[in-house]
Amino acid sequence: ENPKVVRIFGHDMFNNSQMTFEPNLNIATPDNYVLGAGDELIVDVWGNSQMTHQTVVTPDGRVVIPDVGPVAVAGLTISEAKTRVRNALGAIYEGLYDGSVKMSLTLSGIRSIQVNVMGEVGVAGTYTLPSLATLFHALYVAGGVNEIGTLRNIKLYRGGKLFSEVDVYDYILNGKSEGDIALRDGDLISVSAYGKLVEVSGEVKRPMFFELRSGETVADLVEFAGGFTNNANANVVSVTRRQGGKYQSFTVNQPDFDKFVVEDGDVISVGGSIERYENRVEIKGAVYREGFYAINEQTRTLK
Repeated sequence: ENPKVVRIFGHDMFNNSQMTFEPNLNIATPDNYVLGAGDELIVDVWGNSQMTHQTVVTPDGRVVIPDVGPVAVAGLTISEAKTRVRNALGAIYEGLYDGSVKMSLTLSGIRSIQVNVMGEVGVAGTYTLPSLATLFHALYVAGGVNEIGTLRNIKLYRGGKLFSEVDVYDYILNGKSEGDIALRDGDLISVSAYGKLVEVSGEVKRPMFFELRSGETVADLVEFAGGFTNNANANVVSVTRRQGGKYQSFTVNQPDFDKFVVEDGDVISVGGSIERYENRVEIKGAVYREGFYAINEQTRTLK
């Protein structure tokens, strides 16, 4: 089968035009947003004294405030910069100390950052993004993960060091958004090839290909596939494994689902249940009501 038409769980997430992960630029600036050269700030002072001043962070990381001079803010979060600017303004607005004068520091325009996306993505390269952009938005802009790329171990390097390893399945299946990390200028995102690709067929809710990490088992795979359908024989699955050009078959019983480790290229088949009833009997012939009857506490004998 042509690998380009294989449906791998999660791969269409970054190819979906309805799901761009584009940052919302019309929200209040997060307090943990880190300032950098090119950000536009508004300093507002009100109360007994009033002043509004719009300024841009200079390439050397400072903002120039009237009557105060340059204040270094690059590398600080919004809340840290607010404290530093308030302390600087305290020299000319004494009311900042007793509360008769208030001050706010807000972001009126954000800078652009450049990030590198490398490896098994649609189009690798350097991308210019808004500074509120996240890792998932960068992957979307790069065209998503290609057919041999991993979704389970995307690496983010910051300052030349490994900063985070992201498992996108954690986001899709468990809603954990910690992996959608806010990017910084100069970050590098690296998508390597997948480690294990496994097919699930038969009576599961999502029969398709799934990427597995080292040590994951049949139980993990069934969970990824949405669980068994109501027609499945949930007591046993069959695994076909190709190693060294030869095929091997394994029958895995339910108690061993969480012990049987799946390997790259395995095909897991889930059969349907057979038409066999544990507690019914059929009666035919010269009776008023032919048909099937349940054997239970009230109906146990031929009589």
